Amino acid sequence: MKKILVLSLLAFFAFAPIAARAHGDACPKPFQATGSIAVPVNYSGVVAQFPVPAGYRLQIEQVSARMRLSLNSDRAYFQLGTTTGGVFAYHELEVAQGYSSIDWKALGPVTLYADKSTDVRVYFTRMGSSYPATTGSWTVSGCLFAA
Repeated sequence: MKKILVLSLLAFFAFAPIAARAHGDACPKPFQATGSIAVPVNYSGVVAQFPVPAGYRLQIEQVSARMRLSLNSDRAYFQLGTTTGGVFAYHELEVAQGYSSIDWKALGPVTLYADKSTDVRVYFTRMGSSYPATTGSWTVSGCLFAA
């Protein structure tokens, strides 16, 4: 009797539909945007941006950004800006030191959303005693869902 019950349950789960999850293993259309950005002399911050494709809502699952500064005492700050439900918001990203004491990075899993046909903005900000030219890079990964 036990064997029949176990086999019945296995058959049920083998043919049962699995609901697509918004965050996790099921992604109908993976998405990734990446780029680099120049920070000019005497600028404390700059913004990179990319569009969410028309007809899709973006679920952002992973963000990384990095910037090299001129002095050990300088600091970097990273934010992501998204529009959800027609409302724009800034999202602070966790910042850590990178490869050396002048390298700064933001990284990690997130769960953020962006409406179709809006821009996602990646903000790079630095604080220090001097502002020479530098560069930064960023990557945003996630999943597109039909809107």
